[in-house]
Amino acid sequence: MKKFALALFLALCLPAASLALPLTSADIAKMVQDCPTLEEYRGAEPAVIWSRKQLYTQDPQGRAVKSTSYVILCGATARLGWLQDQLVAPNGGHIELEQAAIFDPGTAKLLHDLSYDRDELAEHGRLLVKFPKMDDVYVLVLSYRQIFAEPNVMEDIAWLGSEYPTWEGSVQIRIAKEQALDWESSTNAVPTIDVDQTFRRYGWFYFKQPANRGMRGMLESSDPYVVFSLATGPATAVAMMHDLEERRWPDLPAKYVVGEGSSRDDVLKSIEKFWRSADRLPGRGTWRSPRMIPAGGPWTTWESMYLLASWLQKQGWKAEVWFQHVLPQDRESISCAPALTHPVFLLGEPGAKKSWYYVPGQPGEPGKLPVSLRGKTLYAAGAKKLRRHSVGGTRLEKNRLSIAWNLDVDADCIVSGTVDIRVRNNWVETCESLADGRKDQIYSLFPGLEGWIDLDGDLDISPLGSQGFKLVLPVRARSGIEGQQGLMIGLPSIAPGPMMRLLDVGSSAVLKYPFVVEQSYRVQLPKGYRSMGAPLKMEQGSMVSSYTSQYRINQRKNQLEGEEKLIQSSMRVDVPYLDGFKRVIETWGTWKTTSLALMPAGRSK
Repeated sequence: MKKFALALFLALCLPAASLALPLTSADIAKMVQDCPTLEEYRGAEPAVIWSRKQLYTQDPQGRAVKSTSYVILCGATARLGWLQDQLVAPNGGHIELEQAAIFDPGTAKLLHDLSYDRDELAEHGRLLVKFPKMDDVYVLVLSYRQIFAEPNVMEDIAWLGSEYPTWEGSVQIRIAKEQALDWESSTNAVPTIDVDQTFRRYGWFYFKQPANRGMRGMLESSDPYVVFSLATGPATAVAMMHDLEERRWPDLPAKYVVGEGSSRDDVLKSIEKFWRSADRLPGRGTWRSPRMIPAGGPWTTWESMYLLASWLQKQGWKAEVWFQHVLPQDRESISCAPALTHPVFLLGEPGAKKSWYYVPGQPGEPGKLPVSLRGKTLYAAGAKKLRRHSVGGTRLEKNRLSIAWNLDVDADCIVSGTVDIRVRNNWVETCESLADGRKDQIYSLFPGLEGWIDLDGDLDISPLGSQGFKLVLPVRARSGIEGQQGLMIGLPSIAPGPMMRLLDVGSSAVLKYPFVVEQSYRVQLPKGYRSMGAPLKMEQGSMVSSYTSQYRINQRKNQLEGEEKLIQSSMRVDVPYLDGFKRVIETWGTWKTTSLALMPAGRSK
């Protein structure tokens, strides 16, 4: 595992760790004094997590208990759906709400205790907390406990990143003194270990963790985590897969079945229709006991995979569920079923001998290898151990993100047209939330689209053969001013969020893959106007990357044409090359600070 630029405070406690639940107005008043405001994030964040704690203990029967708490400073536009995805009872266990409340950060007074659906909790193991719509800044306090079913089993993956930046957080584990914990941290951070006559305590404490915004990061350690277990080997992962395989799943709801549901096209359309629906919950690593799953849904992502596999098998298909894992797996690996990620299908049509992988929610050519699986290792259940399949990777030039603007400018400063975004090979995994149809992530993945597009309609996503997918969006905005000398037009510019997050790197880093990003423009100028000039050619380079941009005015067509391109040729960025690496990325975005000057065609400069 490689190091990540994350400030880790390896101390026995942080100030917030001493706060007892439920939190009071006095606790909130202290945090208001000690924690940052939204303004300290330059207005770029609608929320900041002041405190996030994950505590693992055992009850008297030896069952694992996970206690999670959040204190979040929220603006009026903060999204909280990602929290709801976590509030699910574990398989065979249950979940309890400890506190859900809204406080006023100005006075620290309690405004609301939040209610939840008690019937849904009792019958289906989901804590549906009713988060209110607020018109001003507020503090959300949320804490809950998940009690697991199996005694003497404690294993999990504790993710450190969240939708919004975290000011301070911790992962703490308390086990009996005679027990031993196997663990691995993606940041290479060593925990504090405290042993007394009764307990052994482990603690990881971190500070100023950047937001992940629902994105897959581009660094090997950019989605930091701690994996731990009391055992080694694949037994729990194999048992989980067999348990879900052997359940009696209902048929896919008829409203999602396309046509007769038997041809390959109908089957895949049915899968996609269900996958993008509200009946498939997006939470990762979550599965419930059979009695907790409602007959008509909704189902968690893992439950959805096995429901679909069962439905496919009833249609005569071969359908197996395979997973990735955050750690390479063998008989000596840490035992941790929740650390399985990214479930995929291995499918075979009725009567066919050849099988092929299929990733739900990811546009691609049926029968071809999905691009997000290249370079990955996949695992499925065998009789007592995991089966394994390693997939080959891709070359630098194939990991390409292409953005093409086709625009028209009129004399009223209206800019309209389309933007064509093409996501290829390893970029597909980085942009997986977009391929999954999550419109709420588009501005995080592609900052710069705000104000230029309308997200009310469906996203026009289509496959690029076996390479990836493309997204075409209509563009329209008034962007410019009319002066005595002519027009000053502002053009759109996308700064890919995952790439710009690389500016947060503070030490040596290893990227998941080398890549190319390119952004091109074809801008039709208004009749009767001509450009006063195109931006000058620009080049910027480092030992590991390069940037170029070049634009010209096509006088015959009265168009602005050109592009910028960034090539990251090395997966490793060592400290001596870090400044140059960042300068190249900072150069990106010709039109973020430049306007297009137009003047009437008959007027001289």
